[in-house]
Amino acid sequence: MIVESHGQPEAAIMDILDFRIMQAVMTYHSPLPEIDPKTGLSNEAAVSSQDPQMLFNRVLAHYLAQADCLGRVAELLGLPWVDLRLRFARREVPVFVGPQDADELAGDLETLIRWETEHAPSGSSR
Repeated sequence: MIVESHGQPEAAIMDILDFRIMQAVMTYHSPLPEIDPKTGLSNEAAVSSQDPQMLFNRVLAHYLAQADCLGRVAELLGLPWVDLRLRFARREVPVFVGPQDADELAGDLETLIRWETEHAPSGSSR
């Protein structure tokens, strides 16, 4: 939403999640953090900060360095994968689709299995 004064744009109001995504992308591109693309981000490291923006910065830095996949990023941020992908597209954040190699595919499958286990209805087994 654009707020105008005398017909001139003065301020922009945007969804807080979109704002945090944009802040994290900008933070990633100014001085680049040290990220090992082979290791990804641990759950402990992702949630170690109580500051929501720091969480977005850390998680999206790993995503943009292609150390974690979009599904893993959505999981760490507590967002549905489709919602995050749409937000990325709306804000022109690169969307990396599909595993680049067998190791990344194995990691994606591990994340999916863990998610299914954590979100299975009570009393059901797979």
